[in-house]
Amino acid sequence: YDPADAVKQNLIVWAKTNWGERPFRFRWGLDAKRFLFNPIPIMKQQILQNARSQLSKYFSFLVINKLEVLTSDDSNDIDPNGVVFLLEAAFKEREEQKIKISQKLGL
Repeated sequence: YDPADAVKQNLIVWAKTNWGERPFRFRWGLDAKRFLFNPIPIMKQQILQNARSQLSKYFSFLVINKLEVLTSDDSNDIDPNGVVFLLEAAFKEREEQKIKISQKLGL
C-alpha cells in the first residue's frame, strides 16, 4: 500500500467531481464544469480559486507546489471543449514524496 498512490487517486476523483454528485458532501469536488462557459481568463481564475479553497479544506495534509489550468489557447493538443488541470504537490510531513496529476476536464 502506497499512500501517495491513494492520495493521487483521490485527487483525480476530486478533480472530476462536480458539486452535488457526492451524497452528504455536496460541495466536494473541483466543480470545473460550472465555469467552462465563462471567458477563458475568468474561467481559469475561477477554477484555480475553487481548487485552492477545496484543496486547503479537503487535502490540508498536502503542500501545493504547482496549480495550473490549460486550455486550447495554451496547447493545440487540448480539446477546445475542455481544460487540463495540472497539480503538483507533496506531503507536508514528507515533502520528498511528490504527487503529480494532469487531468482532462470538460464536456
